[in-house]
Amino acid sequence: MQKIKIYTKKFCPACTKTQEMLKARKIKYELIDLTTDLAAIEAFARLGYRRFPIVLVEDNHEVTGWDGFQPQLISKLK
Repeated sequence: MQKIKIYTKKFCPACTKTQEMLKARKIKYELIDLTTDLAAIEAFARLGYRRFPIVLVEDNHEVTGWDGFQPQLISKLK
């Protein structure tokens, strides 16, 4: 079973679109707001993530992810 975490910021249109698409597909996820957590934002930037949301998917202990609104990747989630 996949575990999905979405790291967001307030007033982020791409974050809202991602959540709406997941809800429409009835996919469960955990939402983590990084609006005021500058250290976490910087840590993700060091890992190469440049846009919000940051979506991390754990499947059988393997973690993959992307940043920004990526409908083609969301459509592959179970």
